Amino acid sequence: MKNAVILALLITFATPFTGAPAWAQTSGKMGANMGKNMDPNVASSALPPQSFSPLVETGAGTVALAVDGLRLTLNDGQIVELSGIEIPGMNEMGAADPSNFPLQAKQALDQLFVKDKDIILYQTRDKDTGRVNRMGHTLAHVVQKPGNVWIQSYLVRQGLARVAPTLRNPELADQLYKIEQQARDEKRGIWADGSAYAVVKTTEAINPSPRFIVAEGTVVKAAIVSNRVYLNFGDDWKKDFSVGVEPDVRRALARAGIDPLQLQGKTLRIRGWVRDYNGPFIDLETPAQIEFPDGSKPLPAPGGAFTVEAPKNPETDTDQRPNAGMDEDSQNDQQAPARSGPVRE
Repeated sequence: MKNAVILALLITFATPFTGAPAWAQTSGKMGANMGKNMDPNVASSALPPQSFSPLVETGAGTVALAVDGLRLTLNDGQIVELSGIEIPGMNEMGAADPSNFPLQAKQALDQLFVKDKDIILYQTRDKDTGRVNRMGHTLAHVVQKPGNVWIQSYLVRQGLARVAPTLRNPELADQLYKIEQQARDEKRGIWADGSAYAVVKTTEAINPSPRFIVAEGTVVKAAIVSNRVYLNFGDDWKKDFSVGVEPDVRRALARAGIDPLQLQGKTLRIRGWVRDYNGPFIDLETPAQIEFPDGSKPLPAPGGAFTVEAPKNPETDTDQRPNAGMDEDSQNDQQAPARSGPVRE
């Protein structure tokens, strides 16, 4: 805890002081759109009513300080991490973004908790999964009292955070997606013109360097090999954007009413950590990573049929080959890789 407090103090003291709210300040290097897109009045009155029924209320506390844009230290020493969202630049390597969204998010929390510091915690219903990360920090959706401000939605609405559901914390993604779309429509924060974090189109070249992205495009081909489904978003699977779906995720998709093999021809918005595997590639970990911009969902096969057995003749059955139909002359079938890359619990 001592190190967390020291880190928070260093960040606070490094923040320039002006008469304007601290979280709304922007550095001289920020794009012209950044400051004007901030709205200090966006609070519970500007956010739609939310349902926390997928979660359970597990406790309450009083905020001592914001360690950064994702973590709060409570008076009892507990560190709470905001689940279900991520802040661009906070977990990425490479050149620093002059917009400095991690600092802006921290300043937003500083301003929000100047007076009303009491909070309520909502966590996963399974007390053994998704409530604590590897650092021992509490993972939760946080609501500020007495204004009933849902902190995750507050940061997303300001354009300071993106929705980032994980395998252990997929809840409330649908609600946050609607709020994120509002911020995107109004070009707030990370969605401002010229931002490095705009939605990437799968028809354009996508840098496969490891980082969190939001990609949108139409599935050109859905194929299965060795129990793994591949969603290919281009004609050349060796360089175009693709998504991999493991059997356990495919079962979770079926429970959510989605058959990944029926996604061909569908326009999707996919988010997650991209990596280089025959071009830019995302490993799907939860159905919550998929958005359907048109509001539709492909239904499972009639009768709930759902096959996950490994194919018997993958060499002769072209439908069982990875990216089948994408490159019929290729002799180098794509092999299902182990999941890798950054993981945020």
